[in-house]
Amino acid sequence: MDKMATLKELRLNKLLSQAKLARLSGVSRTTIVAIENNQHTPQPLTIHKLAKALGVDPTDIDDHDRTKRSS
Repeated sequence: MDKMATLKELRLNKLLSQAKLARLSGVSRTTIVAIENNQHTPQPLTIHKLAKALGVDPTDIDDHDRTKRSS
């Protein structure tokens, strides 16, 4: 998995809606929208929940998040 993939790209690659990812991960849809729009920096537990639901390594989400913040 490309470390630079966004949460939205990861979600779309799995053919998941934001609502479905919210149900699978236990993270609110509002939070997912905010993360995807770079309006919210997710906590490590949130990253872990999303990664587990997406079947990816948490660093696939976390590395990209750090890159976006440092840009």
